[in-house]
Amino acid sequence: MSKEDTVTINVGKIKKPLKNFQKALSKNYWVASTIILAIALVFVIVNGSIFESSISAEEAGQKVIDFANAQGANAELIKSSDNGQLFEVLLSIQGQQVPVYVTKDGENLITTLIPLNRTVGTPTNPTNIEITIESNDPVAGDQNAQVSIIEFSDFQCPFCERAYSTSVADLKNSDAFKNGEINFIYKHFPLNSIHPLAQKAAEASVCAQNQGKFWEYHDKLFENQQALEIANLKSYATQLGLNTAQFNTCLDSGASKDKVARDLEAATTAGGTGTPYFIIYNKENKKTASLSGAVPYAQIEAAVESVKVE
Repeated sequence: MSKEDTVTINVGKIKKPLKNFQKALSKNYWVASTIILAIALVFVIVNGSIFESSISAEEAGQKVIDFANAQGANAELIKSSDNGQLFEVLLSIQGQQVPVYVTKDGENLITTLIPLNRTVGTPTNPTNIEITIESNDPVAGDQNAQVSIIEFSDFQCPFCERAYSTSVADLKNSDAFKNGEINFIYKHFPLNSIHPLAQKAAEASVCAQNQGKFWEYHDKLFENQQALEIANLKSYATQLGLNTAQFNTCLDSGASKDKVARDLEAATTAGGTGTPYFIIYNKENKKTASLSGAVPYAQIEAAVESVKVE
């Protein structure tokens, strides 16, 4: 992933002077964060560093690793270096190399630099992507919506939980969703090599779907992401009033494996390399766009507009 190919900024720490602005834009947190850090970065680039160096590159790398792993990222440090105005730290997360930046005072984390000639929220790779929507894919919203937002996700992935509680929540609260212009489709993309509980959690959600309660079970898993053992999965079925004998047989037998495997293959075919991975698909003109990561809903909106253009 290069600096030129990404526009999202996540903030490791925001100081007190920004709190009122953050509160005022609470529904668009990631967009606000992007603007705030972009402005700060312009000062750094134009006027020189506004932060006094109080840590070394090695210490910056350790701070980033500590922060990322505290969020459940399972990150590994590749290298850290001083690029003049900021420390650049290269991480390995979910098999991908991710550069992040730390201010010289060690107080702020910036996950990307924004090219000044790019509009925030523009999808990075609108293109035609091979995607198949199966008849048994769970759909939230109007089945006949012109545009579908398809999420390939992993119930154990912390970034997927972030997407669930922010961008996907905003999507479901949007006028476009409520008016039937867009719908939301969930597909499974368990990253089994780093999330050993994700596979059975995905299978369990399919077992719940068989009893008509996919979305309730989906929400329960993300809201209890630290408890995804088999006993937990069966307990959630009980809490949701499912037929537990039927659910347990489905889960124990591996009856849902094929559905999860098909989704995983579809994710790979569609270019997914990490989670969450969104594909925006216009069923009328067949245009697609893709977005990777827990992007703000503003980027999803922009991607929706991009696939409507003739």
